[in-house]
Amino acid sequence: QNSLGRAIVHKALELLALCKVAEQNKQRDFTDDQLGYFEVDEIDLESAVSLSFDYYSQKATHHFWCKQDYLDCLHWTRKAVSYKDGMFDPRMRNIINPEIHFDFEIKQDWAKYDFVDPSDGTPLSGYLRMRGTVDLVTEVDDGIIEMIDWKTGRRLNWATGEVKDF
Repeated sequence: QNSLGRAIVHKALELLALCKVAEQNKQRDFTDDQLGYFEVDEIDLESAVSLSFDYYSQKATHHFWCKQDYLDCLHWTRKAVSYKDGMFDPRMRNIINPEIHFDFEIKQDWAKYDFVDPSDGTPLSGYLRMRGTVDLVTEVDDGIIEMIDWKTGRRLNWATGEVKDF
């Protein structure tokens, strides 16, 4: 349930970012890959949470969804956009692009690998590869780009379960 709540908050923030991009480009509408077509004036924080909640609650039928689940997601989204006076609120940013995917090899000597898979003896070689998604790319000032990765989960090391801190 908590991972679904995090996904809902993340999708709501993404919708707000897509809406802001459309506004910056003086467009009246935009399309989200999962949720479809929207008019810019249809999207505010509450509608973004509601649309995201509806989408994920219909996909996750194994969970009994209740009003409190929605209210939790709304609270978490409000908390995310109000943090440090809106520091991470996509509506307050000059957005270059939300949800930028990347996939590249690091073709440097230090990134080479060459070993045998101990489970089946298969030789493996190549270069380290980085792939993922940056949640939001913004321009802070002329020539200053910031990449934001919304962390709506807990500060845990996924391998050990221990809290991450400085």
